[in-house]
Amino acid sequence: MSKEKCYCIICKKIKESSIEHIIPESLGNQRFITKNVCETCNNRLGGRVEKIISDIPLNRFYAKGDIRNKTAKNRIKILEGIFSSKNIEATKIEYLKIAYEFAHLVWGDEYLEDDIAKELSKILNSIVENTEYVYNLDDYIISLPNGKFYEESEAIEEEVMHCVRMVYNDSTCYVNIELHCNQILADSVLVKVTRNRERYQESKNTLQIRKNGKNIFL
Repeated sequence: MSKEKCYCIICKKIKESSIEHIIPESLGNQRFITKNVCETCNNRLGGRVEKIISDIPLNRFYAKGDIRNKTAKNRIKILEGIFSSKNIEATKIEYLKIAYEFAHLVWGDEYLEDDIAKELSKILNSIVENTEYVYNLDDYIISLPNGKFYEESEAIEEEVMHCVRMVYNDSTCYVNIELHCNQILADSVLVKVTRNRERYQESKNTLQIRKNGKNIFL
């Protein structure tokens, strides 16, 4: 039986579809997926980017569940080490991929004609094809202040693992990605996804990924 076909939002070709986890499955995401990425792009991004993300300490804390037992000083040190300099390029690419796929999920195929969407797809495709393409990830990604973590009194709901949401600033729209570990904010970034917010219909634009496997749009 032949596999389902899709128009891949990364390579822009009609190819065999795949189940692409927008946030890596290794970070606890079970159902936040898209079927608009072909098998080739999914596998190559998985091998060249997501494998590095999957090997960083954050994943091991999901299994151990012991980060909340650390002292505040050690906890911050552990969390700051999650995204070390040797992993920073892959981490930024992963955030860019999450934001691009989320924007397409919210706005649909119309988003593919956006100038920034075209640039993000070219960056991701250059990773897939392992080709030279000049880009500066810092043109799109803003890291929120390091060392700012939730205290016990500010902890998010226990069932929420990660949160992805649209953030608006005049005509510019960013995707805010928050990764949590046992109610502790591990990292938070903004990824620019459009300068033409007015082109897109307003809709539910906050997604919570919960421990019970459910995804909730707010």
